[in-house]
Amino acid sequence: MYYNDRELFYKKVRKNQDSLYENMYYILKELKDELREKYLQKKIDLEIFQDSITDIDIWAKDYYKKYGKVGIREFQWLELTMDMRVFKLGRLQFEKIEDPEAEAYLAKRGIVKNAIQLNVHIQEGGPLDFRECQKSYKKAAKFYDKFYNFDWIAFVCDSWLLNQELKDMLPRNSNIISFQKQYHIISEKRRSRQFEERVFGTIKNNPLEYKARTSLQKRAKEVLIKKRSLGMAKGIYIISKEELLHR
Repeated sequence: MYYNDRELFYKKVRKNQDSLYENMYYILKELKDELREKYLQKKIDLEIFQDSITDIDIWAKDYYKKYGKVGIREFQWLELTMDMRVFKLGRLQFEKIEDPEAEAYLAKRGIVKNAIQLNVHIQEGGPLDFRECQKSYKKAAKFYDKFYNFDWIAFVCDSWLLNQELKDMLPRNSNIISFQKQYHIISEKRRSRQFEERVFGTIKNNPLEYKARTSLQKRAKEVLIKKRSLGMAKGIYIISKEELLHR
């Protein structure tokens, strides 16, 4: 039913919001075999399948950490994995998209055809190692080349990790700053609170209440106390398929 009628599926499992969160963990785990068959039908390497479904356990651990029981709140995000729209290819996750801001930026660069846009997601856990990210970009080029015809790749990332104020909070050689350098910022969401949620693990109305243990938390807390917000940014990294595949 999950794959045939999503709306009806949710109606049946949604007794109340809490039971929905708790039920979804077990339901998604049970759906793994069906998803595996879909990978086999499309002749996608099962290593990619195994890497991609790690998101289920990651979000289950996050739920347990916050609420002390098994469950998943981010089941709608996980639909992207279950529907084979997001794939984990090494350190990074990728999703084929059509973003108007990215399209406009590509047009300004004279790239109006034969370009694919790939949304870049950064899975929680593990360092954002620069070399591993480069390997992921190359894996993405190889993977999507099997299904689509393109000459250019526009990697699009919309994240707190692209907040330019991080340059004043982190060392120049940090993984995050190295990640940022490949992206050109095309828009910002100054009111987003994703930064706080990711850095502190929660969102507080009063920044004085944040527990600051790491150097980043301490610096971010200082900024939040002064200006009340730290947003996120959307960036784009454009490279030709040929150049990326021959690195």
